[in-house]
Amino acid sequence: MDKRQFYTESLELFLELDNITQDKELTVFGVEEQAAIDDVVYRYRLLCRDYPGKEHLVKLWSLCSLLYFSSSEDYLTQLTDWTDTYYPVKRGSEWTNICNYLIRGDYDTVFAELHHMDTDNSALINAIHAFLSIQEGDNQALIEWRDQLPPQDMISSVGAARVFSILRGDETGYDELNFVEKLMAASRFKRPWMSLGELQAYAQTVFNKNDSFDKACSYLLMGCLDDVLGVTDDLWLQVHLGHVFICIGEKMNQTYQLHGKGVIMDPVYLCINEYAKLIVKEETMWKEAVMYLARCKENSQHWIIQLLGEPAVLKESIEFLKELLQIASEHGLDQVERHIHSSLGKRYEVKNDIHQAALEFAAAQDRDGLDKLSHQLFNEYLRTGKLGEVVTNVKEVEISPHYALLVTYKRFRTHLEQKEFKEASERLLEILKEKDILPLKFDIVLMIDNLSILEDKSVHFSYDQFIELIRLFKLIEKDDSKQKFIHNYYKLSRHEDLPAQLVVAKLRERLAYKASLSQ
Repeated sequence: MDKRQFYTESLELFLELDNITQDKELTVFGVEEQAAIDDVVYRYRLLCRDYPGKEHLVKLWSLCSLLYFSSSEDYLTQLTDWTDTYYPVKRGSEWTNICNYLIRGDYDTVFAELHHMDTDNSALINAIHAFLSIQEGDNQALIEWRDQLPPQDMISSVGAARVFSILRGDETGYDELNFVEKLMAASRFKRPWMSLGELQAYAQTVFNKNDSFDKACSYLLMGCLDDVLGVTDDLWLQVHLGHVFICIGEKMNQTYQLHGKGVIMDPVYLCINEYAKLIVKEETMWKEAVMYLARCKENSQHWIIQLLGEPAVLKESIEFLKELLQIASEHGLDQVERHIHSSLGKRYEVKNDIHQAALEFAAAQDRDGLDKLSHQLFNEYLRTGKLGEVVTNVKEVEISPHYALLVTYKRFRTHLEQKEFKEASERLLEILKEKDILPLKFDIVLMIDNLSILEDKSVHFSYDQFIELIRLFKLIEKDDSKQKFIHNYYKLSRHEDLPAQLVVAKLRERLAYKASLSQ
């Protein structure tokens, strides 16, 4: 299995677990759900087994399964099996072997070892048989049994004394035991029948950080889940095991808003953010990274946008961006959708597909992008007299006042071409209301375009409107710097080569004449 396959299968399990648990307000699961969760944990274990470099995590996943997902209440038998698998008995002295088998509950081997010794161990054998005859939960019988054990100072053999110490629940007999062996000894003899929760509490009292036993497993046995994740220094494990703990309600799933200090959330979500960056860096797994981050609650969209960059994923194709867009849409990531639409708009702009760029900027609610396109189209029109493709059938483009003006001008031109002069006059007046944002020299464009309306036999403006048009005309007439443009635009738009002075005179005459008719 290579790294990419490992990452891919990890995500599949992550999403599967999320789908099982995401609709649960309370972390109370039915039998089928519990079995499905346990199966995911089991497959995480297999994944670690099959991927080089993660084999050491198999025992941790196995321990997690028996502590949190076992349907059996007999955790001690399972813990013993787990210990035998990962920490098998290492043969030592006769008494050491007996202690090791005793705390594992392997009484047949204990008896066999005792019978093979040269010394008389009948008292010890009888004590163990008597212990095994005690009914579960019979604390009075347990007390009476302990009272019948010989005092420590009456036992001549050091080895036998240690075994009797373990039997009576005396922790002085634990000196040579590792952490999990101490827990098994306590669960069998010191406090038999204690619950798993009680075991975890007890584990915290006997934990020694200098113990050679695996630290992550130690913290898991104590129920200290943050410490489990912290001590591993394994980002993959912190994400996936941490996510398991969140899904089953063992870690904080809620987020909290602190006034002026942002959102407080479980550190596992911070690990997911870092892990998303890692899989992008190592395997360019952008889509997978977005799927992980989509689970990060209030921070998900902010983190995804940060990851994608500005503009988003510049080295990938437009088609790839559309695939990311689909993922964002499926997960309801509206801010991410707008970010990707904006990035697509920039891509299309570079390709000079201005129409599609406008559609993308509109979908992104990107006012700046639409402003830029409108300036580009206006300038192109001033230069060539040809108006590029303007999006007129999508209302969202009009979030940009400049593009909205462009749309109105496009409609104005359409009315002129179709000789719908009444409608054209209405559009012209709409444009003039926005004269403060008109591109430079566009007042000239409007005046020359207006000639077609003024040349119609009908009067399409009121007297007051004519007064405003004449005022605008006089500003143009007095500006000598605009004479060249008047000549050029008249030629481009009306296909007639007239000196600027004649164009101005023509405008003056038509305005005066039509104004007189409007009174």
